[in-house]
Amino acid sequence: MVVETCDWHPDIDQAMDLLAERDWNALVDVVAPLTPDSQFLLLNAMAYRSPLDDPIGTIPNHPVAQLIYGALFVGWAWRHRGFGRGDEVDEQRWIPFFDRLQTAAAALDEAIGNDPDNGTALGFMIRARKGLNHVDELDRYERMFWQSRTKPLDGATNLLLARCRKWHGSHREMKAVSERIRLDQHLHPARLAIVARAALERWLWDAHMDDDPAIRQMGQRMFARGENVVAMATLNDDYRRLMSVLPNEERDPAAEQYAANQFGAVLYLCGQYQLAKPHLELVGTAPSEWPWCYLVGSADERDWLAVRKDVGLPTRQPA
Repeated sequence: MVVETCDWHPDIDQAMDLLAERDWNALVDVVAPLTPDSQFLLLNAMAYRSPLDDPIGTIPNHPVAQLIYGALFVGWAWRHRGFGRGDEVDEQRWIPFFDRLQTAAAALDEAIGNDPDNGTALGFMIRARKGLNHVDELDRYERMFWQSRTKPLDGATNLLLARCRKWHGSHREMKAVSERIRLDQHLHPARLAIVARAALERWLWDAHMDDDPAIRQMGQRMFARGENVVAMATLNDDYRRLMSVLPNEERDPAAEQYAANQFGAVLYLCGQYQLAKPHLELVGTAPSEWPWCYLVGSADERDWLAVRKDVGLPTRQPA
């Protein structure tokens, strides 16, 4: 069974071929019709599969082309930075990290200037400004994101991360973002999964990053406490209920993939393997890099197959 070790999208092969050919008009035609959640997923996948710092050259003056360009540079910036707390990152990695984010921000500024309601571009911009530590600019783009006509869940998650304890906020600010998304009934039912992601981020900080040993000890027991297990299982039930009545024309595989990754991870940590199982079945062999890197590092084939085995899913391709 071959496992994809970073974000995957059904159009990724076509998009990568067009990027290699520098056929921007055709690439725009692939990206533009997608739902915001699908756009975000594809652009993340392209950023992690494309050659690092690929010399792209000149792009058309088109908001979708500018979005693609900016998203690639955001992803490349994080590939330069790598994982770990800021104080654990090698000093030489910061130079290309900030440089690529500056390039990304300039392209995304143009995309947003041409289409201020583009929630996908705003979601990538929020991640760029977060990394650049541009807190005032982050506030401005957050306001624009809330006002935009589209709010991709990965973009909302970038905002959640910008407002979490490990970046420029607090547990309270992070929770406020997740609750605002959860309550937005204009969004796909997968919006509920952002609450699960907020719980994962709280666990990550409290259990592994806080300097207080008492908080770390409590954090490590977070998903063993009955009230937290019940809260996540109830949230999952609410999602299942909303999905059961969702009209077929409103289904969005990318949004459902987002939910499957967040719910799958949090329910797995809660030890609720039977509830996690259908989510992991939907994820299949393409787990998203986040949040699974918090649980299994790079989610390489061996680690991911072990997770599947734990919940009772096959670990080999059928004959």
